[in-house]
Amino acid sequence: MMTSAFNEKRQFHRITFQSDAILKSATSQWRCQVLDLSLNGCLVQFTEDWQQHSPEIYTLELSLSDDIDIIMELSMAHQHEKIVGFKCEYIDFDSFSNLSRLIELNLGDSQLLEQDLLALAELKKHQD
Repeated sequence: MMTSAFNEKRQFHRITFQSDAILKSATSQWRCQVLDLSLNGCLVQFTEDWQQHSPEIYTLELSLSDDIDIIMELSMAHQHEKIVGFKCEYIDFDSFSNLSRLIELNLGDSQLLEQDLLALAELKKHQD
């Protein structure tokens, strides 16, 4: 369970969203379950302990429906056995739009999404 101090450090609202997905590397792919999503990353669970430790970029493919997908390029941020947190390194416009809409619908408040968008813009400004 996360402590409140850890939650207070979060700049982005996370939504609980459980769905099957595929995580790919340059040489492998794994089935996983997305546990939660934010504009800055996701938390996923694997059926076995995650054994990858390289600073590799992974691609998450999450299908919301037959014609709506979210595809994110991710780097590993933290791990605890089968549960791994990933940071979003790149997301295309369509996937970003789909993710933003999903988050807005689940938060039930467009102002909370707007706060996340401002935090994301600020984060990107400091990275450049």
